[in-house]
Amino acid sequence: MRDKVKQFIYEALEDMLEGTFMLEDLKKDKDNFRILSTLDSLDMVSVLVDIEAKISDEYDLSILISADRAMSERGPFSTVETLLDFVMIIVEEETK
Repeated sequence: MRDKVKQFIYEALEDMLEGTFMLEDLKKDKDNFRILSTLDSLDMVSVLVDIEAKISDEYDLSILISADRAMSERGPFSTVETLLDFVMIIVEEETK
Protein backbone atom coordinates (compact mmCIF):
# COMPACT_ATOMS: atom_id res chain seq x y z
CA MET A 1 0.00 0.00 0.00
CA ARG A 2 2.85 2.39 0.82
CA ASP A 3 4.20 2.24 -2.73
CA LYS A 4 0.75 2.94 -4.17
CA VAL A 5 0.21 5.92 -1.87
CA LYS A 6 3.63 7.24 -2.86
CA GLN A 7 2.56 6.95 -6.49
CA PHE A 8 -0.61 8.93 -5.65
CA ILE A 9 1.51 11.70 -4.13
CA TYR A 10 3.74 11.86 -7.21
CA GLU A 11 0.71 11.92 -9.53
CA ALA A 12 -0.96 14.71 -7.55
CA LEU A 13 2.23 16.77 -7.56
CA GLU A 14 2.86 16.13 -11.25
CA ASP A 15 -0.69 17.24 -12.08
CA MET A 16 -0.24 20.42 -10.05
CA LEU A 17 3.19 21.23 -11.50
CA GLU A 18 2.34 20.40 -15.13
CA GLY A 19 3.68 23.09 -17.43
CA THR A 20 6.03 24.60 -14.85
CA PHE A 21 9.80 24.43 -14.48
CA MET A 22 9.23 22.86 -11.05
CA LEU A 23 8.04 19.63 -12.66
CA GLU A 24 11.65 18.93 -13.68
CA ASP A 25 12.78 19.48 -10.08
CA LEU A 26 10.25 16.87 -8.96
CA LYS A 27 11.43 14.38 -11.57
CA LYS A 28 15.10 14.84 -10.60
CA ASP A 29 14.71 14.17 -6.87
CA LYS A 30 11.26 12.81 -6.17
CA ASP A 31 11.67 11.63 -2.59
CA ASN A 32 13.36 14.81 -1.37
CA PHE A 33 11.29 17.25 -3.41
CA ARG A 34 10.60 20.30 -1.23
CA ILE A 35 6.81 20.55 -1.33
CA LEU A 36 6.33 23.47 1.04
CA SER A 37 8.90 25.68 -0.61
CA THR A 38 7.29 25.05 -4.01
CA LEU A 39 3.51 25.22 -3.55
CA ASP A 40 1.36 27.99 -2.17
CA SER A 41 -1.38 27.12 0.32
CA LEU A 42 -4.16 26.76 -2.27
CA ASP A 43 -2.03 24.46 -4.42
CA MET A 44 -1.11 22.44 -1.35
CA VAL A 45 -4.77 21.96 -0.42
CA SER A 46 -5.51 20.89 -3.99
CA VAL A 47 -2.71 18.30 -3.89
CA LEU A 48 -3.91 16.94 -0.54
CA VAL A 49 -7.51 16.66 -1.75
CA ASP A 50 -6.29 14.85 -4.86
CA ILE A 51 -4.34 12.36 -2.73
CA GLU A 52 -7.36 11.83 -0.46
CA ALA A 53 -9.57 11.16 -3.52
CA LYS A 54 -7.09 8.68 -5.01
CA ILE A 55 -6.92 6.77 -1.72
CA SER A 56 -10.69 6.79 -1.46
CA ASP A 57 -11.11 5.50 -5.01
CA GLU A 58 -8.47 2.80 -4.71
CA TYR A 59 -9.10 1.56 -1.17
CA ASP A 60 -12.62 2.79 -0.36
CA LEU A 61 -11.09 4.60 2.59
CA SER A 62 -12.00 8.12 3.60
CA ILE A 63 -9.12 10.06 5.17
CA LEU A 64 -8.50 13.73 5.90
CA ILE A 65 -4.86 14.70 5.46
CA SER A 66 -5.29 18.42 6.01
CA ALA A 67 -6.81 18.06 9.47
CA ASP A 68 -5.80 20.22 12.42
CA ARG A 69 -3.46 17.46 13.50
CA ALA A 70 -1.33 18.00 10.39
CA MET A 71 -0.74 21.58 11.40
CA SER A 72 0.51 20.50 14.82
CA GLU A 73 2.86 17.80 13.50
CA ARG A 74 6.45 18.79 12.79
CA GLY A 75 6.75 19.35 9.06
CA PRO A 76 4.50 16.63 7.59
CA PHE A 77 4.34 18.50 4.28
CA SER A 78 8.04 19.31 3.92
CA THR A 79 9.03 16.62 1.43
CA VAL A 80 7.42 13.75 -0.43
CA GLU A 81 8.81 11.32 2.14
CA THR A 82 7.51 13.23 5.18
CA LEU A 83 4.10 13.58 3.53
CA LEU A 84 4.09 9.86 2.72
CA ASP A 85 4.96 8.96 6.32
CA PHE A 86 2.18 11.21 7.60
CA VAL A 87 -0.42 9.84 5.17
CA MET A 88 0.52 6.26 6.07
CA ILE A 89 -0.01 7.00 9.78
CA ILE A 90 -3.50 8.31 8.98
CA VAL A 91 -4.28 5.34 6.73
CA GLU A 92 -3.11 2.87 9.38
CA GLU A 93 -5.26 4.57 12.04
CA GLU A 94 -8.31 4.46 9.78
CA THR A 95 -7.89 0.78 8.95
CA LYS A 96 -7.61 -0.43 12.56
